[in-house]
Amino acid sequence: MTTVPTETRSLVLVNRPREGLFSKEHFEVQTRPLPQLSDGEVLVQVTVASLDPTHRIWATDAPQYMEPVNLNEPMRCIIAGVVVASNNPDIPVGTHGTGVASLSEFVVIPMGHFMPFLVRPKDNEEVARNLAIFSVVIGLTAWASVVEVLQLRNPEPDQVLVVSGAAGAVGSLVGQFAKLMGVKTVIGIAGSDAKVKSLTDVFGFDAGINYKTEDITTRLKELAPNGVNAYHDNVGGTVSAAVLPCMALNGRVSICGLIEGYSTAAPAVYSNFQFILHRRLTVKGFICMDFMDKMGDFMEWIVPHVKSGKIAHKIDLQAGGLEGYVDAVNRLFTSQNTGKLCLTISNPF
Repeated sequence: MTTVPTETRSLVLVNRPREGLFSKEHFEVQTRPLPQLSDGEVLVQVTVASLDPTHRIWATDAPQYMEPVNLNEPMRCIIAGVVVASNNPDIPVGTHGTGVASLSEFVVIPMGHFMPFLVRPKDNEEVARNLAIFSVVIGLTAWASVVEVLQLRNPEPDQVLVVSGAAGAVGSLVGQFAKLMGVKTVIGIAGSDAKVKSLTDVFGFDAGINYKTEDITTRLKELAPNGVNAYHDNVGGTVSAAVLPCMALNGRVSICGLIEGYSTAAPAVYSNFQFILHRRLTVKGFICMDFMDKMGDFMEWIVPHVKSGKIAHKIDLQAGGLEGYVDAVNRLFTSQNTGKLCLTISNPF
């Protein structure tokens, strides 16, 4: 009989980052007691942690879309794991799934906050692949941007979509979803020749631009001479400032992330803001939580495409457990990762 743990190791935020990357001084690994399970709750052994750009926002005390992580509390994270104790008859011990919790080796998750996987994973790579496609912050975010914000589910002929941060977990899905829905031209922006090559060779984009070596505005005018109809923005800052002059009249902009400014003192800004007026653009920022009521629609759409092999994805599964968090998560802000970045916490398989 497996012994149910009464305490857990957690990655605790002890200092807030002000500028630059995360460092070891921002966190401590601490052992903390686990609460008794209340009705509907499950105790989950964390196997994989999803590392996402929003971690850098959550760790600050700047105004944001939800409460920041408090100092001397465990870091917030989307986790995947296996249930080791349950007070919920619908989620038995042995169930694998995902939820929002603390970055810990074991977590208690309340009723309604743990989503079982459709298929039991056979290893942590398969867990990471589930997070890369089906999770709220990745799959639903990409789908909501294409369908709900940019309104491309039934696109008009000759539509052009541009995606910044296109080789990342969300961006690579945005481009693929748009192509599956019939968007004629999808152009991705990424930060290396290898990433640009993956956009066309792996993810099915029509073209890619290396923002470090090419002039974005010049290239977009060559690739989309009639203008860009839709822009999914993960980056903000100088990249988006170069895209806005290329937008077509009445274009749509979906602001999903502003990663260029996450580790700097100054926020990422739209310095070519006047083109929102000149091109009569519709600009909408959104968070995945805005579309939680669409999760069923997303799953109904995505599952057949995954089963038929139409969705490509890459995972970047880092080792190191809680102690490896800082080095792993910083890969997001130094253009080192391609695809969904995850961290192995334990391996019960």
